[in-house]
Amino acid sequence: MGLPAETLPPQMRRLLLLLVPCLLCSLAALLVVRPARACSICGSDDPLVSAGNSAPAVGALRAALSASAVTASARSDDDPLVTERLERLQLTPTLVYSPFLKLNLVAAVPLQRNLYSATGSDIASESHTLWGLGDAQLGAGYFIVDRVDFSAGSRQELALSAGSAFPTGPNDSKADGERLDEHAQLGRGAFGPYAGITYAFHMDPWNFTASVIGRTFTTNDLGYRYGSSLLWSAALQYRPWTELAFELGTNDHYELHDALDGDKQVNTGGLVVQASPGLLAQVSGKLWFSASVEIPVYTQLNGQQQLGPTYLAVFRYAF
Repeated sequence: MGLPAETLPPQMRRLLLLLVPCLLCSLAALLVVRPARACSICGSDDPLVSAGNSAPAVGALRAALSASAVTASARSDDDPLVTERLERLQLTPTLVYSPFLKLNLVAAVPLQRNLYSATGSDIASESHTLWGLGDAQLGAGYFIVDRVDFSAGSRQELALSAGSAFPTGPNDSKADGERLDEHAQLGRGAFGPYAGITYAFHMDPWNFTASVIGRTFTTNDLGYRYGSSLLWSAALQYRPWTELAFELGTNDHYELHDALDGDKQVNTGGLVVQASPGLLAQVSGKLWFSASVEIPVYTQLNGQQQLGPTYLAVFRYAF
């Protein structure tokens, strides 16, 4: 809540209605041309953020549908002559319900497409495509501060969040009778509890958000454990009109090495710092669309790894 932004002029509103479908088409092309890989260094954010982290009203229900793509590759820890690549497209429906004042409950289940490939001097190239559900996430956010200053036209929010990923995605996919690489699997086969804190300051046309989230994973049945991670983000949003806002932020994370039977996996984990420009547009009524890209500007990755941009698109609707 803040000073109301100016209403978009009718000509700009018509232009926006034309631009949003074009943006969608452009993003869809990006998703096809530059699909993504699931990996130890690919960020895993608080699912509350993707659905909107505004303070709840009792009985409020919000929904989000997000699409993402991120590209990465890594040298195999089993064979240093082999380079593994896994391209992932992910579509995630998310529901947020507020049973009480200051409390958000969230549930998300991703649908994924993984394209795994391996190349090396001593092996024939191989590739496998997996489709299916990934690991579901359940969580909650509690707003310990929700302060409105009517004289200044501003609002401040501070929320704590906690939850976990659940091993709902298959972790035993095989090809020619042999289990595929761990990072090719649709699920981790493990629980992934997380906890974090989010701060927001609203005073239109300027808004600011920041968050810090820690996540760890249990060991799966194959003895593999994904490295614990720390994720932090900050974004400044400029909203010149009620129906349109522009955003520039950073979305960064640091992951420890993965481990197999207690042995460190050399080509996993590391530091990623990303610039994240984006926009938010009102499509119609309570339906909003946002698009952004996370561009690695500084990386310090363990072993031999590469990470490309992450493309994100989200539809949000408040019932």
